[in-house]
Amino acid sequence: VITGSGDVSVSIDISGLSPSTTYYYRVFAQNSAGTTRGSELSFTTYGVTAPVVTTGSATNVTTNSVTLNGTVNASGQSTTIWFKYGTTSGSLSNTSSTQVITGSGDVSVSIDISGLSPSTTYYYRVFAQNSAGTTLGSEMSFTTYGVTAPTALTGSVTNVTSNSATLHGTVNATGQSTTI
Repeated sequence: VITGSGDVSVSIDISGLSPSTTYYYRVFAQNSAGTTRGSELSFTTYGVTAPVVTTGSATNVTTNSVTLNGTVNASGQSTTIWFKYGTTSGSLSNTSSTQVITGSGDVSVSIDISGLSPSTTYYYRVFAQNSAGTTLGSEMSFTTYGVTAPTALTGSVTNVTSNSATLHGTVNATGQSTTI
């Protein structure tokens, strides 16, 4: 409702529209003297586009775990991201947990994977899905580290008494649970 005798700009926000759809509209004004309508105009809503993805390099590689990385542009939609991985190129039989992102800029995503086998080459790629479809990144690979024996260096002795001593040394567990 407005009052006054000059031109007044009016606007009303609407939502719940369908993507890639043409809508027609016109303004109506009514008072005690009658109803007037403006000319009919149209607009088309933007279409929903599939996410854009890039598979990134694997990081934090150990004998049995890795962090898989990628970049996703959700194209303004709620988008679910996951990685598929496996030991055969082109046949990625394992699926990671998922993440959900929104927005229209590039977002870095990463998911930790564990339970891998030592000294094994794995192939992986990022997947992203929104209401427009599923997009997958290029396939990449990494190799888990092999299991190696710990290294041990005997050090000095301190606090020597008639019935005790403190023995020192240095041990590298090489990423494994190691008893010393």
